[in-house]
Amino acid sequence: MPRIAVTVFKQVFKTTTPIGTAFLLGSTKNITLVTAGHVLEECLAVRDLQEGSAYFFVDYQQTCPIFGRHLVLPDVDIGVVHLAHPIARLASRRNVARPLDLNSVRQLQPHGRADAFVMTGTPLNRVKASAAEKKVNVYPASVVTFEHSPEVYRALGVEPKQRLVVEFDRKSINGDGKMMPRPTGMSGGPLWGAYPNGLGAWSYFLSGVLIEHHKQEDAVVCSRITSVLKAIEMLEE
Repeated sequence: MPRIAVTVFKQVFKTTTPIGTAFLLGSTKNITLVTAGHVLEECLAVRDLQEGSAYFFVDYQQTCPIFGRHLVLPDVDIGVVHLAHPIARLASRRNVARPLDLNSVRQLQPHGRADAFVMTGTPLNRVKASAAEKKVNVYPASVVTFEHSPEVYRALGVEPKQRLVVEFDRKSINGDGKMMPRPTGMSGGPLWGAYPNGLGAWSYFLSGVLIEHHKQEDAVVCSRITSVLKAIEMLEE
């Protein structure tokens, strides 16, 4: 899987706080930041404060402000931003994250169901940031999971055409043999679908955006990538 996720921070005066995860999609015209709608709304609220800003790291020291033409779709909790700062273009040449080609996302949507999913994002307890030194140590998490049963969809009142519900039990063991991470902070991260490609390996496609955790149901709800593509199309109109 390509590394496309970034950690979103807010800074008010000299206090830096991680608030969520996002990922980057690229085209010849724009670098677009995609995240959960509630994460982007917090970014916009902080930006309007005196001495406030929201940003992500292009590399381990250089930041890119989250600023530009934007759109939030509250019904599916999706937020997108066409990044206006020229430094966003550096993301394609640096080693923290690189934008995934938007056209490939549009073209690689399979007609069948994924056999498994991989959640990626940055739990808040795995981020150490220093505003004074403009440094950050981020330890992202990847979680192998599966789609939940129709009963859980009904219990949560989730419409399957717009959202995916995947299993997330913090008491279980992840695919890397470690305990599941805390999900707080992973909102806005990418969800990858996975299927065996017949060559003895797995192929991955961008499937959705993590938006909310339901502890009682051991579930994470994700908005489907079709909603992201719709939001980007609306932003480009």
